[in-house]
Amino acid sequence: MAEEKKICPFCGAEMALHYTGWLAMRGNKVVQLTEDFIEAQLYLCPDCRFMAWFKPLTGVEQFEQEQQALEDTKDPVKKFEILFRDYSEKKLQKVIDGRDYLPEAKKAAQNLLCRKGE
Repeated sequence: MAEEKKICPFCGAEMALHYTGWLAMRGNKVVQLTEDFIEAQLYLCPDCRFMAWFKPLTGVEQFEQEQQALEDTKDPVKKFEILFRDYSEKKLQKVIDGRDYLPEAKKAAQNLLCRKGE
């Protein structure tokens, strides 16, 4: 889910996702019989109205990014929050009530449960 933030190169504001779709790409100018399609996302700057196309991350790239963020995190509670962020409320409650979990894992589950309840 972790989506990388896009920053406008002109005004420095955070760009918002405006459209997700497919772009048609022609590989050869001589023989224009075939078209390739790539998934693309259009981002729009709310301040200066600058627009830019970006290619979304593949599953492998997204997984590698998440693993790198997990390795870079020093706080054990934050690490568990990253691991548990997609858990349902029922699973988080099982972590809190379970005996086999570390205290840091229980604290992270409580933090996430509080955030979901807001």
